[in-house]
Formats: sequence, C-alpha cells, structure tokens
Amino acid sequence: NKQLNNPVSTIWSLNFQSNFQFFEGHLSDQTRWQYNLNVQPVLPLRLTDDWNLITRPILPVLAGADVPDPGARGGFEEHSGLGDLSLTSFVSPAKSAGILWGVGPTFIFPTATSNALGAGKWQAGPAALALYTGKEWIFGGLLNQWWSFAGQDNRPETSSMNFQYFLFYLIPGGWQVGMSPNIQVNWKAEPGNKLTLPIGFGAGKLFKIGKLPLKLTLEIDYALVKPEDYGQRWTIRFQMIPVIPALVKDPLFK
Repeated sequence: NKQLNNPVSTIWSLNFQSNFQFFEGHLSDQTRWQYNLNVQPVLPLRLTDDWNLITRPILPVLAGADVPDPGARGGFEEHSGLGDLSLTSFVSPAKSAGILWGVGPTFIFPTATSNALGAGKWQAGPAALALYTGKEWIFGGLLNQWWSFAGQDNRPETSSMNFQYFLFYLIPGGWQVGMSPNIQVNWKAEPGNKLTLPIGFGAGKLFKIGKLPLKLTLEIDYALVKPEDYGQRWTIRFQMIPVIPALVKDPLFK
C-alpha cells in the first residue's frame, strides 16, 4: 500500500483514474460536467543497483467535455475523444530512507482528437518529486512545468504547471485516508484565470484477488480558487490500480 502511494516506486502497476469534473464560471449560466478517464501506468526500470528510471505516461480519454465556443448555440460545444498524452520520467536513487526524490524531463504530445481537447503543441520541461514515507504518514509533492516549442502555428504558445501534493495516513488492514489534488497554473491566461487550487479528502483500500494486489480509492476535491471565466470546481475521483508483474527485473547496466 505504501509503495502504491509512491510515484517513484519500483512496483509495476496500472492506474485507471476516473474523474467526474464539474465546471462553473462567468461564461456559463449553469454547472457543466464531463468525464475524464486517465490511463496512467507506472513503468519502473532498474538502471543500476543504485539508480532507477520511473516512466509515467498519462493518456486522457474525455467524454461530454463542454468547451466554450462563441460560435456554438449557447456558447458551448460538446467534445469527446482523446486528449494530449503526457510523459514524465524520473531518475531516482534505488536506496533511500525516509525522504524519496526524483528528477527528470516531462513532455506533452499533441495527440488530441480535436482542437478543443488539446493545445496542438509539442511541450517539454522539468519534473521533480520529493516524498516523505513514514510508518503511518506519507506526504510530498510532484511538480511538472511545460513550455511549448513546436506545433500548430495558429495555436497560442503555452506555459503551464501542475503540482500534485500528497497527504496520506495509512491504517492497518490496507486502508488509507488523505488526498492528492492537482494544483494547476496556466501562466498564459488572463489575470483571474490562471490558478486552480483544490483541496480534497478520500479513502482507499488494498485488496488481493488471488495473488493480484488491487487498490481502490475514492476522493472528492473542491477548488478553493478556480478560473473566473470557466473552471473546474468539483472533482469526484475513483481509481482502480492493479499491480502487474515486472516485465524487466534485472538492472540494465551492471
């Protein structure tokens, strides 16, 4: 259970993250919602006996996303499909007690199936992670910053940040309570529309189905600050995380 809360864990796992998101703002006279499934496996490799490489791709699948569009009836147009694929790789020490850390590059690829669901830009930047893992408490943060460097010429340049902070309390029997919301900053947005700052609370439980460990979590997040024009206010997040056998077990370099 502790390892599955660790973004630089050496455990191979899949994460099917279902997000039910509710949006509000000046541009809409009602609360609108969308469904977002993030498929995000964790794929660790042992580079040497002392260093690991952890790769974390995230592919978003969106359904019923209402996107502001002045040309559409009611000012919104609904879209469904794939979003932009992100990929983060961390180099992390294999042996660490208490404080875990990792650094590496992060990328966003323009894989969205419509302009409304992605930025249309190739993006890259740095990523960093710091995490404390005690006997009962786990807390820390994961930072990603992206800048666009190529892509569709008619789309605006991008600069954005995502900071996911973790706070979990582990309970005997495979239970946990806590939160892991995502703080988002769009540096290119107008004042009043840059920041999304949520807090949350949830619970999770680690099960075993035969020999397969499976973790289920449920969390509700509320944005204390969100874009004034149109932004995410509530998120209900359900995660199903099965552990899978390691495809590569030995160090790549001996």
